Amino acid sequence: MGKLKVKVINALNLIGKDRGGTSSDPYFWISVGDEGFKSKTIKNTLKPVWDETFTFNVKNPQSDSLVVCVFDWDRFSKDDSLGILHLPLSNLPKGKEVTQMYKLRGVKKGEIQLAITAEDFGVTTAVTTIAAVPTGREKLKPPTKPRGAKPPPGYKDDEVKELRALFEEFDVNKSGYLTKPELKMLLGMTVAKQMSDGILTRFVDGQFSSIDADKSGMIDFNEFLTLHSKLKK
Repeated sequence: MGKLKVKVINALNLIGKDRGGTSSDPYFWISVGDEGFKSKTIKNTLKPVWDETFTFNVKNPQSDSLVVCVFDWDRFSKDDSLGILHLPLSNLPKGKEVTQMYKLRGVKKGEIQLAITAEDFGVTTAVTTIAAVPTGREKLKPPTKPRGAKPPPGYKDDEVKELRALFEEFDVNKSGYLTKPELKMLLGMTVAKQMSDGILTRFVDGQFSSIDADKSGMIDFNEFLTLHSKLKK
């Protein structure tokens, strides 16, 4: 177990999703393992400044990763992705803050600046830059759980297709499953976007263990739809 401190400073050159492509309303979800947080939304900008700091308990520094997903907030429709950062923790220097600008993946342009400190874990050799993982390159071995059956009633084929595309977008490791933070991010930008972060966190924490029957820490697409349908009602 180790402590990780992450300051999300700002972003630059984000894609414009509003007002004819000239602006966005950016916010981000940030997670490590089972811990995740949502930032404030900065309105009408392609270069938001957040200056928000988060502390994580890292269970396995050799295999855990920092994931930052940036979105454009929309009042009446699903939020649009502005890019993803997937950063392995295994090469962080111990006790030294590393401030770096990272390219956001999955989009044509956009960068995000982080200041990261592995407070009590990490390598002791000199490290000047930390490399991110290109989206879709790193894959996890899927948990050995049976696939769900048919989607819950009340879902049309087009809606299922759209939700599956979103599910795959949030499946950062391309394992075919979502972790709890990934699930929170996906629900938070779709059916639960009007919920506060605290209420959504309590809902996911309360429901996740019953859906994740084999306690693998991951859920498949049909299990996700089961939770989605409860919020949809």
